[in-house]
Amino acid sequence: MKKIIIILVILFIGMEGIGWFVYKNAKKEESKPLQTQTAIQATESEKVNVQKEASNDGINSDFDTASFPPPSVEVVDGTTQRTIHMGVRQWQWDPAEIKVNYGEKIILIMHNADVPHSIMIPGLNVKEDIPEEGAVVIFTADKRGTFDFFCSTPCGKEHSQMKGKITII
Repeated sequence: MKKIIIILVILFIGMEGIGWFVYKNAKKEESKPLQTQTAIQATESEKVNVQKEASNDGINSDFDTASFPPPSVEVVDGTTQRTIHMGVRQWQWDPAEIKVNYGEKIILIMHNADVPHSIMIPGLNVKEDIPEEGAVVIFTADKRGTFDFFCSTPCGKEHSQMKGKITII
């Protein structure tokens, strides 16, 4: 049990290091214009809180004792960035439902708890592999609506149940 806790602490610290590194490098790249980004100024009424949705059956709904930093929103060079830490494991996402604002640059810091996964959001042209050490997925919320996301890497017997939703308002 102690070994598992030590391993989890080391993995968590490693993921935070990766997140910090990506965050610092993303700031450097902000000065480069991207064709898919829309610069907006966020107002208080436009900001939404990302909500964690508990699973109905309660199985693995809290990723055991995992605790991720809360979502953050900041404006960098006129572009609103929303950073969301997500837990990934067989066969669920945490949170499984995400709400963001139209035009935001979305940064998903993926904390993987087990086997390789991937995230696919067909309606937003997002597809990224999530290796065992985790990943960072960056895209712009450039379409309004509710979009399904799912794991497109076979990850076990209930792989087809690994689904979530992102709502862009």
